[in-house]
Amino acid sequence: MSDEYKIMNWYSIMKLADALTGDDDETLWREIGEAGPRPLGGYGREDLSGEYSRRQQFTHRYGWAVPSRGALKKMKEWIGGGKVIEVGGGRGLWSRLLRGMGVTVEVSDAYGAKENFFLKDRFKEKDEGSDHTWTEVQQMSGEDHAATGGPNDVLMMIWPYMEDEGVKGDWQGEALRRFGGRKFIYVGESEGGATGSPGLWAELNKGWRVVGEVEIPRWWGMHDWVVFYERN
Repeated sequence: MSDEYKIMNWYSIMKLADALTGDDDETLWREIGEAGPRPLGGYGREDLSGEYSRRQQFTHRYGWAVPSRGALKKMKEWIGGGKVIEVGGGRGLWSRLLRGMGVTVEVSDAYGAKENFFLKDRFKEKDEGSDHTWTEVQQMSGEDHAATGGPNDVLMMIWPYMEDEGVKGDWQGEALRRFGGRKFIYVGESEGGATGSPGLWAELNKGWRVVGEVEIPRWWGMHDWVVFYERN
């Protein structure tokens, strides 16, 4: 394996993840359900404050988007037999769960887990499990990883930031432009929301169409979805 595909292995990834969550996906699903957002409606000021704290803890440990079994089942059906290439994957939670359902997934991130999964001033003191990943994550740029995709592969981005601090250029749009397949899974908010770079939206508006959407659990004030795109 080349340096370009260096595996993030500073804690012995899977051993640490198993120590934190148990060695099976059922344990992980249960923890996600317990840590995730509560049903919306009837919030008071104290409830909203508590939910904000819950979201901070969830994003710190798991990721920005909250998966559900139903959503991942629909994703698996739509993916078919293709390979998923997740870029900007962070901790790789969604890829871990898709792999557990039998989907072939490659996940990468430009940063190591100790470097910059979150804005630097968001968590100044990290807990022991704050720099783990949930599965093997290749450390490489999203553009380069997306470019390896073939006609039958599926590109995936989970909550790509509208802007990435410290990253030169618009890697999201470039990754989609260089991808060789015809299917793209996007998990995030609509254009103008908190996710997706200007380049990504320009590429999507120019050459892709929405063919399906799936609801996922949401934090209060968030409007994220699973969206299926196909190339025109």
